[in-house]
Amino acid sequence: MARLLLWGIAEVACWGGEGSAFRARRRGNERGALFNELTIAYLFLGGTGGGTLAVLCSVSLWEAFRPSVRRVHFSRQYGQIAWGACLFILVLAVLCLLFDMGVPGRALGFLLPQTFTVTILGSWALLISLALGAIFWIVSVFDGIAIWRGVAIALEILGIVVGLTVTLYTGALLQQMVSVLAWQTPLVPLLFCLSSLSCGLAVAAGMVGFVPARAHFMQTIEVLLRADWLVIVLELVLLAVYVGWLFSSTATAHFALAITVGYESLLFWGFLVGCGLVVPLFVERSVTYSNHRTQLLFVALCVLAGGLALRLVVVGLFPLDVTQAADAVFRAADSAASAVAPGIAGG
Repeated sequence: MARLLLWGIAEVACWGGEGSAFRARRRGNERGALFNELTIAYLFLGGTGGGTLAVLCSVSLWEAFRPSVRRVHFSRQYGQIAWGACLFILVLAVLCLLFDMGVPGRALGFLLPQTFTVTILGSWALLISLALGAIFWIVSVFDGIAIWRGVAIALEILGIVVGLTVTLYTGALLQQMVSVLAWQTPLVPLLFCLSSLSCGLAVAAGMVGFVPARAHFMQTIEVLLRADWLVIVLELVLLAVYVGWLFSSTATAHFALAITVGYESLLFWGFLVGCGLVVPLFVERSVTYSNHRTQLLFVALCVLAGGLALRLVVVGLFPLDVTQAADAVFRAADSAASAVAPGIAGG
């Protein structure tokens, strides 16, 4: 009975007089280092890097079979910038993963496990993506280095496969946590995959703005923008389905309320839906040869901001999990019991 009374006192002390946003953020800090800033950065950068790799490999394959007398010169010029951006993003993703693990020995044991898991597959796919990005960047930068056409095509196909694997893995990583009901749906990996592809398309298109000669690449720009427009539409539909799925059950309805009208509503409506999806939908349809440099960079920034917002919103649902909230309350109750016990003993 005494423990139950202390539990009630602790619950009032923890929850009373605080806004829902503050409570959720504080519970998020209490959860430890399971999902911190490095984790969110890793999910965003890993997905964006994998999406960029898949997109650039697809563009390279398309350009390789496209008849054009100026294709090789422009592809090398564009590749130096685009592959450099892809490699930079992947390096940051791997660094975030390593720093998140903390101990080098833990990272080695993580990559060489005794049992095979989806997490291991995704981590190896990220490392292979990093290696492929480095190879393609080196080939594009140094004129004296060349690889056989057949080998290049094989590496580009491999890049598409591992890039898509990384985009799916960043969502599947969350789905593995069975305690968070909001993540227990295939919609989460699919949503992360579409978002990563959109970010990859935005990076690939945005890097065109830094290339001096773009006249003979307008067809590729149009293909990238049309593909990104289609992916954004699919992402909007899938996002609506996901929110509807959250509302469909009493066990997950509070997650949907937090997203749509709660403490995550600004991130959701302002940055994810507004900046990351709606604005690019309209801007991409107005890109012309005279304004495409500014427009492409603007679209890329909007899409990347939306991609980051998606990870913040979805990962931000973790503190609302009932098991995590109950754990926080019982820890507070134990602390209250420890504080009261000396006084009772002294009396």
